[in-house]
Formats: sequence, structure tokens, C-alpha cells
Amino acid sequence: MNKCLSATTTFVNNILAKDNNFKILLNTLPDLIWLKDPDGIYLYCNHEFELFFGATEAEIVGKTDFDFVDATLAQFFRDNDLKALNCDKATVNEEWVSYAAIKKNVYLKTTKTPMYSADGKLIGVLGIGHDITHLKETEGNLRFANNQLSKIACTDGLTNIPNRRAFDKHLNQQWNFCKREQVPLALLLIDVDFFKEYNDHYGHIYGDRCLKDLGKLLSNGGYANRPNDFSARFGGEEFAVILSATNLQYAYEIAENIRNDVFNLCLAHEASKVTQLSQKNITVSIGVAAVTPKEKNDELTLLHLADTALYQAKAQGRNISIKQDCQ
Repeated sequence: MNKCLSATTTFVNNILAKDNNFKILLNTLPDLIWLKDPDGIYLYCNHEFELFFGATEAEIVGKTDFDFVDATLAQFFRDNDLKALNCDKATVNEEWVSYAAIKKNVYLKTTKTPMYSADGKLIGVLGIGHDITHLKETEGNLRFANNQLSKIACTDGLTNIPNRRAFDKHLNQQWNFCKREQVPLALLLIDVDFFKEYNDHYGHIYGDRCLKDLGKLLSNGGYANRPNDFSARFGGEEFAVILSATNLQYAYEIAENIRNDVFNLCLAHEASKVTQLSQKNITVSIGVAAVTPKEKNDELTLLHLADTALYQAKAQGRNISIKQDCQ
């Protein structure tokens, strides 16, 4: 084996000796460049690779990865060498590595390809490692920015809770889930009573504050605290709560909790026309509906039922929850 290694090393050195400028070029490149024989023994490496291992070319040639890095990483390198040899074509992989000489972590895109002599004899595996750390960080920043944009696109700017767009998406998802599991899906539509009169009496700044307080209550009140439950601003002074795998009676109880908690916020509403109140506070009317999805209906069925129940709540004097089951 030593004889074979010596012969191959001499062959490589002869190639590099023929044109010293070529070796200078390889040492100038910022990429890691190396050559191993089929057994994983180093035949050559450039200056950048010396920094990676923290050793000179003379110290590296004749040794393997197991002499310089931990066994797990060395085996990873070896497996990828063998992959290139077995495929007999260039292979590409990416990995985080640490430079031994300068103590820095980089993300390398490594290309390994079998190298043959002019007469077709296998010399070994040629490797080129390109630092793509900046690209990886840029990709990460881009993903973060896209996630932030998606969040903004699905968040109501005033109340900071999910908006109608997010509501529509979640309702469709939960409809399909409940259809698959054959469990009921409940919906609460919540409308602030006499909100126009509130705005006219107190002004739109106070109207906005009122909606923010209601959004905070729905978000933090524990009404939709299971993973598939969901609260959102439906539009204007309307809010919605989706309760997955929930029957009508339980949804109605949740609605009553919300209605009472809204009143107990003690947001004064002197212009309210709701009668039989102990004090003139903001109140809400709530339409409650529940449907076990079938092939013959869709989520619009649930929306229609909840909207009908809300209309009935308003017709019956407001500050009330009305439930509507699917007949």
C-alpha cells in the first residue's frame, strides 16, 4: 500500500511540478481543494485546506481524515468519498465545519468527483469545498423575513389578532379535519352591540381602543386555547371564534363566558340601546353554530348558521347568545 501511495503521490507531484503557476493558483483560491487516493489517504491539499486542518500539506499527505477530525465527521467525509467513487460521478453535499487553525465555523458546499489519469487509471477523489456561509445566512434571513411577512399578512393591524384572511384559511383547514374525523366544528360570530353609536358618542380613537380590548380578551381569555381552536377579527366590529371538535352546547357555554367577560370589562357605553343592564357597558351579541361536516355541505353552511343565529340575537334585544344547530 505504501508503494502504491508513493507512486500516486509522485504522479500528483509531477503534475503540479510541470507548472508551478498552477500550484500557486490552487493555493491562491479561497476554496478548499484536496485529493485523496481510493483508500482515503491524502495526496495533495492547497493552502486553504491547510488552515482547515491546522497542519501543513507535508503533515497532511499520507494521512486520513481520522488523523485530524473526530471519528463521526471523519466517517461522514469517508462515506461521501465512497459515494462519489461508487457513483463514478461528481457528488455534492453541504455541512458545517470548523477551521482548526483560525477557529471559525463555515458552511461548506463540497463537490467530490473521481479523478482519473490520462490512461484511465483511478487516481482517487478530488474534493472542492466552497464556503457558502454568507449564502446560508442570507437564506435564513430571507426565510425569517418571509415568515414575518406571512404573519403580517394574516394579522389584523389594529387588534393584533388573526384577520379575516387567516380566519378563512383556518376554518377551511378545521372543516376538512372535522370532516375526516367526523366530529362537530363550532363557530361563534361576535358583534359589538351599537358600535356605531359608540363611535359617534366617544369618537373613533376610543372605538379603536374598544376593539383592541376585545381582541386582547379573545386572545388571552382562554376561550380558544386548544391547538386547533382559533379567534380572529372577522371584520369591522365583528369577531369570530372557531372551536374544533366541539359540540353546540359546549360552544354555547363558551359564548356565554365571552359575553359576560366582555360586560365585565366595564367599558362604558352611554349610547347603548341595550335594555335591562345593571350599568351602561359595552356588550356583545353572539351567534353560535355547530356542524358535523358532510359531503353535501361546506364551511359556508357553518358560517350561514352562525350568521343567522347572530341576526336572531340582535333581533331579540342584543347582549345575548343564540345557538343554531344544523337541521
